[in-house]
Amino acid sequence: MAILDLHVLLGIASVPSQRQKNNIKTMNISLQNKQFWMSNALIIVSLCAALWFPTDNALQALASGVVFLVVLPLLFIKLFLKKTFASFGFSWGNIRQGSVWLIVLLVAIALCLVGIVQFTTMLNQFIVPVSIRSSFSMFLLYIMITGVYIMMFEFFFRGFVFFVWEKVIGIKIALCVQTILFIVFLTVGVRGNVDIFLIVIGAMSLLSGFLVFRSRSIAYSFLFSYISAILGIGSVILFVK
Repeated sequence: MAILDLHVLLGIASVPSQRQKNNIKTMNISLQNKQFWMSNALIIVSLCAALWFPTDNALQALASGVVFLVVLPLLFIKLFLKKTFASFGFSWGNIRQGSVWLIVLLVAIALCLVGIVQFTTMLNQFIVPVSIRSSFSMFLLYIMITGVYIMMFEFFFRGFVFFVWEKVIGIKIALCVQTILFIVFLTVGVRGNVDIFLIVIGAMSLLSGFLVFRSRSIAYSFLFSYISAILGIGSVILFVK
């Protein structure tokens, strides 16, 4: 009986008290809040650096963007947050959900482009370099560079920003925050008339964010944005003279 009582006492002693549980929960919330605000500080620093770091040409600007919008957040995730890249969308995630929604959204984009070409002059608002109209090699180079930019944006906005906010605040606000930051970033970075452009990228950003939410991966949002961009560029080349 004494042994049984001792085992019971030891078992009870090993169970954390309610106060200990509350303290642990409070510590976890405090750590989460600290990581959240530190992550947002990095988001602001990265965006400002990508926009205003001095560069002499387009290649340097692209390299600067990769450093501040991809490399720096990756180091932050690994060294400060101590989390896996997969937790920020660097994985295949839910393949079924990602594939189904990718196909659905691409079909919707294709139908929208058909309607735009047939019934509006909206494509006239978009300009592509003259060189890619006359040279297939230049067209391929332009598409490749576009892919690098899209990958950079998808990771930073739909990966890093989205998951930072979704983990703490929730899906709806996370979708809005990453979209607003993306629009502001491009508004500051793009010169000229961007009204239609902003409407398009705002809608695309929300759809890409939705894809990430459903799939837990930026792979499908990248494919969606990249294929949509190719379709859009091809439409401008073919139908805008």
